[in-house]
Amino acid sequence: MKKIFFAASSDTSKFVKELDEKYKVQVSDYSTVKEDEISDFDYYVFLIVPKLDRYELIVDSVDYSNKKKDKTIFCYLQNYGTEEFIKHQIKSLDATGKMIAANGGIWCKSIEEIVSEVSK
Repeated sequence: MKKIFFAASSDTSKFVKELDEKYKVQVSDYSTVKEDEISDFDYYVFLIVPKLDRYELIVDSVDYSNKKKDKTIFCYLQNYGTEEFIKHQIKSLDATGKMIAANGGIWCKSIEEIVSEVSK
C-alpha cells in the first residue's frame, strides 16, 4: 500500500477519504504527520483550492519539489465548492506549477491526474 503525505490549503477531507477507500492508499494529513515521519512517504501531494487558508503550502510544495523531486505532486483547483481563483492568482499558481515541474516534481491539473500518478 502506498503512503501519501497530503497537504491541502483548505478542508478537503472528502477527497482524502475517497483516496483512502477507493484507491487503497494510506493518506496522512499534513497537520498530523510528525517531523520524524516525513521521509517515509511514497508521494507528497499539495492541493491548493480557492478557499486558501494555508499559504505556506505553496512555499512548501516548491521546497519539496527540490528535496523529493519526482515524489512531489502539486495541483490547484480553479474552482472548489462555491469559491474560485481570480485571474492573477491563477497566473501565480501556473508559475508555481511550472517551477515545480522544472525542479523534477509533478504538476497535475486535476484530481484525476493526482489519482493517476499515485496509482502507478
